Amino acid sequence: MAMTPSPIIKHQAIAAKVLNELMNSIGNCEKCLILAEEDWKISDNTVVKPDIVFICDEPNDKYITKAPEIWIACDNGKTNIFTHEGEIKQSKLAA
Repeated sequence: MAMTPSPIIKHQAIAAKVLNELMNSIGNCEKCLILAEEDWKISDNTVVKPDIVFICDEPNDKYITKAPEIWIACDNGKTNIFTHEGEIKQSKLAA
């Protein structure tokens, strides 16, 4: 069994800022969730864990089963935002 180490502090600080902004932007939508590092089961042999996801109407309460509306990867001080169509934005954030 192999395990990946936790992200570094700077990574987590950037992800927390992005998560906070998204949480503030969705308002009181009861069907929408913003989650950090949640398993997304793409297939029986493929599970990924994006840094942040924005999901709506997820039928499963254990892991994500359908493509998120938006998923975000924070990497080396850059934040990459993706939708079903692909990458929509890359920005540089400071922790």
